[in-house]
Amino acid sequence: MAFSVTEISANENVSRLDECASQVKKYYKKYAQPSDVARGFDKKEILYAGQPLLNFRNQTLAVYHEHKLIYTGNGSYHSGYFTDLIVANIDDCQVEEIINTYSE
Repeated sequence: MAFSVTEISANENVSRLDECASQVKKYYKKYAQPSDVARGFDKKEILYAGQPLLNFRNQTLAVYHEHKLIYTGNGSYHSGYFTDLIVANIDDCQVEEIINTYSE
């Protein structure tokens, strides 16, 4: 079975999402806003260049010129729940920003 270049690239990017998860999770644990409970963390998606990063209301938060790895994090502080999106560089796994998308 033959794979196209696009399919191979997509598979490599998904693999990269898995490879970077532990490094991004460590960064998130150390530098995110305080949480009274253990933070949740999960792999979310590959955001391809030019695609909008959307919040839960489908509002555009950012558009990047290069592919990004997107993870989600959440926690609770003083009984208030929060959700973050963690944006990482696809090439070196470095976290570029943590965007709070929901707080109560």
